[in-house]
Amino acid sequence: MIEMRLAVPVWKDRVSPVFDVASRVDIFTVENGAVTGRSEHRLGSRARPATLSILAVDVVLCSALSRTLETALRAVGIEVVREVCGPVDEVVQAYVNGTLAEERFLTPASTRRPRRQEAAAGEAGGDRGAHDKEPPEAGGHDEPGQPKTPIT
Repeated sequence: MIEMRLAVPVWKDRVSPVFDVASRVDIFTVENGAVTGRSEHRLGSRARPATLSILAVDVVLCSALSRTLETALRAVGIEVVREVCGPVDEVVQAYVNGTLAEERFLTPASTRRPRRQEAAAGEAGGDRGAHDKEPPEAGGHDEPGQPKTPIT
Protein backbone atom coordinates (compact mmCIF):
# COMPACT_ATOMS: atom_id res chain seq x y z
CA MET A 1 0.00 0.00 0.00
CA ILE A 2 1.44 3.37 -1.07
CA GLU A 3 0.42 6.17 1.26
CA MET A 4 0.96 9.90 1.07
CA ARG A 5 -0.28 12.80 3.14
CA LEU A 6 -1.07 16.11 1.47
CA ALA A 7 -1.60 19.41 3.31
CA VAL A 8 -3.64 22.23 1.77
CA PRO A 9 -4.17 25.60 3.47
CA VAL A 10 -7.88 26.39 3.20
CA TRP A 11 -9.89 29.60 3.03
CA LYS A 12 -13.60 29.38 2.16
CA ASP A 13 -13.21 25.88 0.63
CA ARG A 14 -10.48 27.14 -1.73
CA VAL A 15 -6.70 27.00 -1.55
CA SER A 16 -5.74 29.86 0.76
CA PRO A 17 -4.03 32.74 -1.08
CA VAL A 18 -1.07 32.90 1.36
CA PHE A 19 0.00 29.90 3.39
CA ASP A 20 1.96 31.95 5.95
CA VAL A 21 -1.24 33.50 7.35
CA ALA A 22 -3.69 30.62 6.83
CA SER A 23 -5.39 29.55 10.04
CA ARG A 24 -6.61 26.19 8.71
CA VAL A 25 -4.99 23.34 6.87
CA ASP A 26 -6.69 20.18 5.65
CA ILE A 27 -4.67 16.97 5.59
CA PHE A 28 -5.57 14.39 2.94
CA THR A 29 -4.47 10.77 3.08
CA VAL A 30 -3.89 9.21 -0.33
CA GLU A 31 -3.55 5.44 -0.73
CA ASN A 32 -2.98 3.68 -4.03
CA GLY A 33 -4.04 6.74 -6.03
CA ALA A 34 -7.26 7.48 -4.10
CA VAL A 35 -8.09 9.94 -1.33
CA THR A 36 -9.00 7.81 1.68
CA GLY A 37 -9.11 10.37 4.48
CA ARG A 38 -9.36 14.05 5.33
CA SER A 39 -8.89 15.94 8.56
CA GLU A 40 -9.00 19.63 9.45
CA HIS A 41 -6.34 21.27 11.62
CA ARG A 42 -6.00 24.79 13.03
CA LEU A 43 -2.61 26.39 12.66
CA GLY A 44 -0.94 28.73 15.11
CA SER A 45 1.25 31.57 13.91
CA ARG A 46 4.50 29.67 14.51
CA ALA A 47 6.05 26.25 14.05
CA ARG A 48 4.15 25.36 10.89
CA PRO A 49 6.92 23.12 9.54
CA ALA A 50 7.16 21.26 12.86
CA THR A 51 3.37 20.87 13.08
CA LEU A 52 3.13 19.49 9.54
CA SER A 53 6.09 17.19 10.17
CA ILE A 54 4.39 15.79 13.31
CA LEU A 55 1.25 15.24 11.19
CA ALA A 56 3.44 13.20 8.77
CA VAL A 57 2.75 15.50 5.79
CA ASP A 58 4.69 14.65 2.62
CA VAL A 59 3.50 17.44 0.30
CA VAL A 60 2.04 20.94 0.73
CA LEU A 61 -0.14 22.26 -2.09
CA CYS A 62 -0.44 26.04 -1.80
CA SER A 63 -0.89 29.27 -3.68
CA ALA A 64 1.84 31.50 -2.26
CA LEU A 65 4.17 31.37 0.71
CA SER A 66 7.24 33.18 1.92
CA ARG A 67 10.66 31.96 0.92
CA THR A 68 11.45 31.50 4.63
CA LEU A 69 8.50 29.16 5.17
CA GLU A 70 9.19 27.25 1.97
CA THR A 71 12.82 26.71 2.98
CA ALA A 72 11.77 25.55 6.47
CA LEU A 73 9.23 23.09 5.04
CA ARG A 74 11.79 21.65 2.65
CA ALA A 75 14.31 21.38 5.51
CA VAL A 76 11.99 18.97 7.35
CA GLY A 77 11.46 16.92 4.19
CA ILE A 78 8.14 18.33 2.99
CA GLU A 79 7.75 18.89 -0.74
CA VAL A 80 6.14 22.23 -1.66
CA VAL A 81 3.97 22.69 -4.75
CA ARG A 82 3.33 26.44 -5.15
CA GLU A 83 1.20 28.63 -7.42
CA VAL A 84 -1.88 26.43 -7.08
CA CYS A 85 -5.44 27.78 -6.86
CA GLY A 86 -8.99 26.53 -6.97
CA PRO A 87 -11.48 24.56 -4.91
CA VAL A 88 -9.58 22.36 -2.45
CA ASP A 89 -11.27 19.08 -3.42
CA GLU A 90 -10.61 19.65 -7.13
CA VAL A 91 -6.98 20.65 -6.50
CA VAL A 92 -6.30 17.54 -4.42
CA GLN A 93 -7.96 15.27 -6.99
CA ALA A 94 -5.94 16.93 -9.78
CA TYR A 95 -2.71 16.33 -7.84
CA VAL A 96 -3.62 12.68 -7.30
CA ASN A 97 -4.57 12.31 -11.01
CA GLY A 98 -1.43 14.07 -12.22
CA THR A 99 -3.39 16.92 -13.83
CA LEU A 100 -2.48 19.76 -11.46
CA ALA A 101 -0.49 21.48 -14.24
CA GLU A 102 -3.74 22.35 -16.05
CA GLU A 103 -4.06 26.11 -16.48
CA ARG A 104 -7.24 26.32 -14.37
CA PHE A 105 -5.27 25.26 -11.29
CA LEU A 106 -2.45 27.80 -11.75
CA THR A 107 -2.46 31.16 -10.02
CA PRO A 108 -2.77 34.14 -12.38
CA ALA A 109 0.87 35.09 -11.75
CA SER A 110 2.19 31.53 -11.98
CA THR A 111 5.63 31.13 -13.47
CA ARG A 112 4.40 27.77 -14.83
CA ARG A 113 1.65 29.46 -16.87
CA PRO A 114 2.33 29.55 -20.64
CA ARG A 115 3.16 33.05 -21.85
CA ARG A 116 0.77 34.61 -24.33
CA GLN A 117 2.01 36.20 -27.51
CA GLU A 118 0.81 39.74 -26.75
CA ALA A 119 3.75 41.27 -28.58
CA ALA A 120 2.46 39.88 -31.87
CA ALA A 121 -0.87 41.67 -31.35
CA GLY A 122 0.94 44.99 -30.81
CA GLU A 123 2.95 44.60 -34.00
CA ALA A 124 -0.22 43.79 -35.94
CA GLY A 125 -1.82 47.06 -34.89
CA GLY A 126 -3.66 45.75 -31.83
CA ASP A 127 -4.18 47.76 -28.68
CA ARG A 128 -1.06 48.58 -26.79
CA GLY A 129 -1.18 48.74 -23.03
CA ALA A 130 -0.02 51.82 -21.14
CA HIS A 131 3.24 50.06 -20.31
CA ASP A 132 4.00 49.70 -24.03
CA LYS A 133 3.71 53.40 -24.90
CA GLU A 134 6.75 55.32 -25.96
CA PRO A 135 8.19 57.50 -23.18
CA PRO A 136 7.67 61.28 -23.50
CA GLU A 137 10.39 63.21 -25.23
CA ALA A 138 13.12 64.41 -22.93
CA GLY A 139 12.76 68.03 -21.96
CA GLY A 140 9.05 68.53 -22.11
CA HIS A 141 5.45 67.64 -21.49
CA ASP A 142 3.81 64.98 -23.56
CA GLU A 143 0.26 66.24 -23.34
CA PRO A 144 -1.61 67.68 -26.31
CA GLY A 145 -1.78 71.47 -26.24
CA GLN A 146 0.97 71.81 -23.64
CA PRO A 147 4.20 73.55 -24.59
CA LYS A 148 7.37 71.52 -24.47
CA THR A 149 9.72 73.07 -21.98
CA PRO A 150 13.43 72.40 -22.34
CA ILE A 151 15.35 70.95 -19.45
CA THR A 152 18.30 73.13 -18.53
